[in-house]
Amino acid sequence: MILLGGDLFHSNNPSRYFRYHCMRLLRQYCRREEPSPIEYVEDPRELDRYNWIPVKSSLLTHQTPVFSIHGNHDNPSGLGNLCSLDVLSEAGLVNHFGRSTSHDAIRMTPVLIKKGQTKVALYGMGAITDKALHVLFDKGCVSMENPPGGYGTWFTMFVIHQNRAYRGDKEFIPESFLDEKLNGSLDLVVWGHEHDCQLDPVWYRNKFKIIQPGSTIATSIVRGETYPKHVAVLKICGKQMTCLKVPLTTVRPMYIKNIALKLAEHRLNPCDVDINSKVEEFCAAQINKMVSSITRDNSQYPKRPALPLIKLRVDVSGGYPPLNKRRFAQKFVDKVANVKAHGYDEQNLIDFTDKELRSKAGRARANRVVPEILEQKKEFIEDAVKETLDKAKGSKGLKVLSSDVLVNLLKEYVVNENNAHPQLVDIVMGQARNFLQDTTEEKFLEDEFKKFRQMRKDIQGSEIDRESKLAVALTKRTTKGRKSADSVSYDYQMEMMSGAGPSTSKRDRPRPLGRPKGSGRGVASKRLKPDDSSQITTRRSPRFSSDSSSSEESSTSKQGKSGATPMSSDED
Repeated sequence: MILLGGDLFHSNNPSRYFRYHCMRLLRQYCRREEPSPIEYVEDPRELDRYNWIPVKSSLLTHQTPVFSIHGNHDNPSGLGNLCSLDVLSEAGLVNHFGRSTSHDAIRMTPVLIKKGQTKVALYGMGAITDKALHVLFDKGCVSMENPPGGYGTWFTMFVIHQNRAYRGDKEFIPESFLDEKLNGSLDLVVWGHEHDCQLDPVWYRNKFKIIQPGSTIATSIVRGETYPKHVAVLKICGKQMTCLKVPLTTVRPMYIKNIALKLAEHRLNPCDVDINSKVEEFCAAQINKMVSSITRDNSQYPKRPALPLIKLRVDVSGGYPPLNKRRFAQKFVDKVANVKAHGYDEQNLIDFTDKELRSKAGRARANRVVPEILEQKKEFIEDAVKETLDKAKGSKGLKVLSSDVLVNLLKEYVVNENNAHPQLVDIVMGQARNFLQDTTEEKFLEDEFKKFRQMRKDIQGSEIDRESKLAVALTKRTTKGRKSADSVSYDYQMEMMSGAGPSTSKRDRPRPLGRPKGSGRGVASKRLKPDDSSQITTRRSPRFSSDSSSSEESSTSKQGKSGATPMSSDED
């Protein structure tokens, strides 16, 4: 059988081209003439709980079975909460397991398979937001179903697709959670999501082993992707297992090199008249050396792609001039894979940095940063920002906004350059207006606003995620539709925060606040001749409903003076 740790596709809606070739390869290499020796042990408890069986027995008959959980790239979404793996499962090519029907509590049921005297209980958990899963582990809402007869006779495997390395508070899943916060007994953990290959089994407190297969291809040009890629061949007999590493010979080669031009061995003088041409020749020579070394290695792997991925990082500290990266990359169009023919490379072939200048700029920025943040010495800046916001008191403290939401939007701005903080302010203002709209007397406003502040302080993790997603969604809506966040009604915002998503029809969506049906910025009643300009009448929609009467009176007074006929709703 074949076991995948998630991210079979790079997106949850892959193109027809990739879906077609994936199905073709699965049919070509997994079909077999004789029946599979692996048996699926049905558990009647599955139908009672979920009304569906995670594994189809027919998939184990005439093909090598493929089991996979979904990752964070091909996760379920949309109507029916489906993903591409569900399509492959219905087509009889993949067994998709590890789906969670609820984010309030996760109870994993094993897939029971058997071959001879060896029985394996396969648990899986598809990708979930690390922060949400961390909260569920803390609350004790993640559990495992016992296999029939207990754990003694079953080899238990657990496949997970989450952050393993520390990336911030509650932004990863510690290995201790699998031991202390799960009620089951594990023999082997297969950890997906992480890209570096670590297939040597590692014991965790002599209780279970962990292997990390890593990615099969390089998805970015970074140092961690340069290490050799492997797949693991697991041999299980009873409660014992062995892991054999098999190197992948079809992975595109990658080479990364860092150089500093100010080193004496390079013999480059920044005061030379033709220093630009010398730097260009020197950098070209370095890349040609990397290309030639990889070409020699390709002779041992005939199926490996010929063009490599190369990154050259050049430190120009000391007054050396940087080059035009696109023009320089034109020399290596047919030699390097990450350079396109028209000169634009998605991941630059060469990067220039001035470490001395960056260090000076960093010290200058450090002098302007809040001292409390620097004193905390946190590994991630978002942790320091959150702690500083939570500790602030008085006029510097947060009264209504949530520090968790602000940190989430800060990361969104850093990663995707989406500044959703103004939309967050609009959302909270809309909530405040909705909360205070029934308060008619001014003397009760302060008490009601204190209640609103307390309600904002009590929001939980799921509401924080919804609010963050809503602010980002409104940012994208504002960018694409060129509409401000004020033009989106509060009901529509609450609809998105509830998880229902926007309405499919524009007619079904609530109208913006204060704008009646059929009104626009200003329209003419009809097209007139130049000499009839005195008969033109325009109407502007009122900004707020309370001003509608005044706008109608002004329109009537204008009509009385000019003698124009008021515009009907049909003409609008």
